[in-house]
Amino acid sequence: MLAVLCITLLVYLLSGKDTAPVLDKLHRTDWRGKAAALRSKIEELALRSGRTAARPLLRFLYVLDDERTTTAEKAMLYGAILYIVLPVSLLPRRVFHLAGLLDECAVAMFVHKKIRDKITPDIEAAVESTLDRWFAPKQSATAAEKAR
Repeated sequence: MLAVLCITLLVYLLSGKDTAPVLDKLHRTDWRGKAAALRSKIEELALRSGRTAARPLLRFLYVLDDERTTTAEKAMLYGAILYIVLPVSLLPRRVFHLAGLLDECAVAMFVHKKIRDKITPDIEAAVESTLDRWFAPKQSATAAEKAR
């Protein structure tokens, strides 16, 4: 239900509709818990698509988890992350190829424009630290044993 509400909010924002009715239903959401649940989905996507593709999603995740982010922004971020990481799409990539990727890019660009002032140096540092952990070169078993 939350996913539907957040994606609906995103569509309302994109189309210029009044978001108040949707926002009323989202005020008691545990956004911190939702952000934590999204982390593994983003990591899976990151490891498949690469560091550069993962960076905007991690920015979204860290802004979503920031206490200074409003409920409307959190819902928009949550909806955007879900839209990008879940296999469901208005224009499926398998059918529409490049156009199927463009709808996700348009959502990411729209949301980034809305929240770019929330991306602080601390958030950028956290994003880079997470990416460094995810994409760190793996030590061989022998190197790990020698280090002991």
